Amino acid sequence: TTSDADYMMLVYADDDPATPTDDTGAVLTSSQWGLQAFDNNGNPLDADGGVVSVNQYGISTGATRPVQFNWEYSDPNSGNNWGSQQFLMDDNGTYKLLSDPVQLQPVTVNGKNLALQFDGWMHGLPDLFNQLSQNNWVMTSDISDKIINIPEGTLVTDNDGIQYYVKPLEISEFLSVVTSAAAGKEFPDITAASSVDLTSGLPTYVEHNMGSVPTKSNGDPLDVKYSEGNLMEE
Repeated sequence: TTSDADYMMLVYADDDPATPTDDTGAVLTSSQWGLQAFDNNGNPLDADGGVVSVNQYGISTGATRPVQFNWEYSDPNSGNNWGSQQFLMDDNGTYKLLSDPVQLQPVTVNGKNLALQFDGWMHGLPDLFNQLSQNNWVMTSDISDKIINIPEGTLVTDNDGIQYYVKPLEISEFLSVVTSAAAGKEFPDITAASSVDLTSGLPTYVEHNMGSVPTKSNGDPLDVKYSEGNLMEE
């Protein structure tokens, strides 16, 4: 109910074994990605709450597929709002719904079966960005082995039988840390880099003469609530 202090919050159904205290019923305060909905019998559900038939790999065998969603606590100061969404509303406050994502039939790429959907981004591929983030942005063979590049020109078909060709518009390349040269190879000579001077020749700092930053009566910094006359926060 809307009067509940935990309204629309995600709570633990049972104890989290990773923490020393009993979390049953406690509000989850960390963001989670790639969550999937199941019924009480462990069956995956679609976006409408209906049971989805899947094979042993979790790939849908019918026209619908399991729903996945992110649970994110947006912090405007952290910049980690990758799961946030924006919606269009008309003058009457009614949501303007855009086209549903294109649901693609299972396709095999490099021996791996994929269940994909496209809404401007291709969903259904391993979330390597999140794994790199958790590994302090260091690429490892365990992470790189999960990379799936869909070749340009790959033919895919949606659930209505319409066919499309895949054309990647953005490609990221991550380099692994090399600690020793490969057999018969040598590391490049970067001795000249040690002579690079990044201190002299730089412009001299000029005081902006705007004075000190305003503070509250207790000395704490002021919270910015208005920008160009617009309220930024309650």
